[in-house]
Amino acid sequence: MYTLFPLRWLAVRLEFVGNLIVLFAALFAALQRNFPEQFPGISAGLVGLSISYSLKVRTPHIVYFCSQQECALAVHINHM
Repeated sequence: MYTLFPLRWLAVRLEFVGNLIVLFAALFAALQRNFPEQFPGISAGLVGLSISYSLKVRTPHIVYFCSQQECALAVHINHM
């Protein structure tokens, strides 16, 4: 029972970080649209690619699984 609380806490924090990554990718895309002289050479395709990649990072399964395995490994190492 007590092992579920830290995992849920971790999932909420990882989801928050993923949402921040998407927010900043979209924010930089909007800034590039409004101020093209300060961000030259960024095409619409590159903006779409960065937003789609940030959405893939936001997918909780990949990041959550990797961090869960790392935490489990740390617990097992400290347990010995």
